[in-house]
Amino acid sequence: VLYNTDLFLITVFMGAGSLVEVSIYGVYNLIALSVINIISSITSGVQASFGDLLVSKDDTKIKNVFRKFELITFYIISIIYICFTVLLGPFIQVYTASFTDANYINFGFVVLFSIIVVCQGIRIPTVTVVAAAGHYKQTQFRALAEATINIVVSIALIPIFKVYGILLGTITAYLYRNTDLLLYVNKYLIKGILTPTLKRMIMFITTIVATSASLLYLMKDIVIYSYFQWIGLGIGVFIVAVIVITTVTYIIHKEDVKEIISFIKRFVG
Repeated sequence: VLYNTDLFLITVFMGAGSLVEVSIYGVYNLIALSVINIISSITSGVQASFGDLLVSKDDTKIKNVFRKFELITFYIISIIYICFTVLLGPFIQVYTASFTDANYINFGFVVLFSIIVVCQGIRIPTVTVVAAAGHYKQTQFRALAEATINIVVSIALIPIFKVYGILLGTITAYLYRNTDLLLYVNKYLIKGILTPTLKRMIMFITTIVATSASLLYLMKDIVIYSYFQWIGLGIGVFIVAVIVITTVTYIIHKEDVKEIISFIKRFVG
């Protein structure tokens, strides 16, 4: 829905000259949506379990499970986000090598779509809890507010930033909704998670930005000509991302990591 709305806004407010912009936007958006769908599917099976847990009214256990779930989710998506941010540009180089209608290499799109994907991912734990609690009606107007903010801000920024205004509108709407979801869950569903979750978000986002920026700087002169080269590069980036995120997570959340590892060992055994 957001994609169709964005295309409509681009066409209406940028006129006939927007066809090239739509084409470039569509390629980046397709890749971003694919990553978002993959990330969403990873945690889709947890909702029912959280529903049972919330019914139990065991606040201590609920907080403990949510903390572990949030840590695992942020750990997984941080690795994915680093890979997405670093490998998006090289993938576009290969994917659009035969395209002659426009220059699809756009670092601005890489940055903005990376922010959108991150914003979409960090809301997964809170969205999962809200859905598990069945609070659809209670949060319906908030979702409408998110869509309204997206459209209004996009329309306001298109004359200034062109197609980038659409992405900035989406980012603004995500920032509102993510903040609202966290405050809602903290107030009505799992009290006392606000500060720990914010600290965890800051830690992972800082790590993502620092790692991605470092890798992009080191790779600035690399040109990818084939999918085979891209896969090789991807393996290297993935290994670096796993090492960095694992190290940071273990140093800062050592006890939680040990408990998660112990649980996995018991489950496998």
